[in-house]
Amino acid sequence: MTVNDRVKRWYRRHRAEEVKKRGGRCLFCMSKESLEFAHVKKTPLSGIRKGRGRSQEEVLKDVRENPASYILLCARCHRNYDYGESVFG
Repeated sequence: MTVNDRVKRWYRRHRAEEVKKRGGRCLFCMSKESLEFAHVKKTPLSGIRKGRGRSQEEVLKDVRENPASYILLCARCHRNYDYGESVFG
């Protein structure tokens, strides 16, 4: 097994745990599809790579270390939340 395979396995396992801890559904619309972690407040790791974004593993590490700083949303609600659009309109 390569290092990349181990990282992918770690990511999938721990992401599934974090999704389950948060109920496995979007906080706003209750969808189980395309779930993402959305910032609700800044963390020490927020924006450490300005202009490049963070890897999935870096985001998941931040979610695990700062659980109160994130909520679970589907992709649509996350986009609406980030851009201030109505989630249900």
